[in-house]
Amino acid sequence: MRRSLFTFICVLAISGCHTLRPVVVDDLVPGQTVRARITGAFADSLSPILMRDVRDFEGVVVENTGSAILMEIPVQQTLTGLTFETLSQRVQIPAAAFVDLEVKEFNRGRTIGVVALAAVAAGAFVIAQFNKQSGGGSTGGPGGPEDAVLSRPMFSIPVGGLPWIGR
Repeated sequence: MRRSLFTFICVLAISGCHTLRPVVVDDLVPGQTVRARITGAFADSLSPILMRDVRDFEGVVVENTGSAILMEIPVQQTLTGLTFETLSQRVQIPAAAFVDLEVKEFNRGRTIGVVALAAVAAGAFVIAQFNKQSGGGSTGGPGGPEDAVLSRPMFSIPVGGLPWIGR
């Protein structure tokens, strides 16, 4: 149960912070992160440069001339010490080569929703842990044979016609 809830929250966190909005080539400005789909013919010419088959990719717009876009596209990610270093390639793509363009934008409302959901889940987990009935001792109740033994006084004093005192 906890593992599936954690997986669900992770998927929401990854998908909740950004949205993709369709855009045309003329509206792109430098610095925007873009997800693009290009034609098959141009993808074939781009594959040797990027060292992989690319038809869909994400990149950052460096320059927009109207007829072509200069983009920085991640090629490889290497581990250097304790950090990942992303190697990128700058490629000029003609406007006619784009089949689909989407701008990746930060979505504040979805992000707040994901953070609130994560806080509620963490609070529910903490409350469940505090309410857990797991202890190391016994819960009490009737004991063993030693608890059932009744002790008798060692002596008794008779008093007149009264029953024996000390019983």
